[in-house]
Amino acid sequence: LPHVEAIYFEPGRSLTQEGEAIVSRVLDIRRTGNDKVAEIVVDACIAELPLISSYSHRVFFQSRTGNDSLINELPFSSLKKGETKIMGRICMEIDILSKGLNIPSSVQLGDLVIFGDAGAYERTMSYDFGRG
Repeated sequence: LPHVEAIYFEPGRSLTQEGEAIVSRVLDIRRTGNDKVAEIVVDACIAELPLISSYSHRVFFQSRTGNDSLINELPFSSLKKGETKIMGRICMEIDILSKGLNIPSSVQLGDLVIFGDAGAYERTMSYDFGRG
């Protein structure tokens, strides 16, 4: 290719996927009869994370107990597989952000759920429906 003056590369998912996170707050907690956390509703939704069911995302939790700042001094914990469903805010049957994570039983309204690996095509493929 003797006449090529420039080659452009698009770094894509391999370089940018881990570069963004979505911080959401717990809006509702749904417990079973024995006070086990069955579902939580957060203020994020599939409008921001349209590929959440197709690709693995790290998810973190932070208690907001008595702290008004967005990110506080309390530690983040990485959420592993569990039984609590995480639902998005648009209240549609497809707005499921996780089918099962180990949300602490001490969860309270306003606690933070952070979805990692939300860069790359998550943001560019998002859609306006449900954004309010």
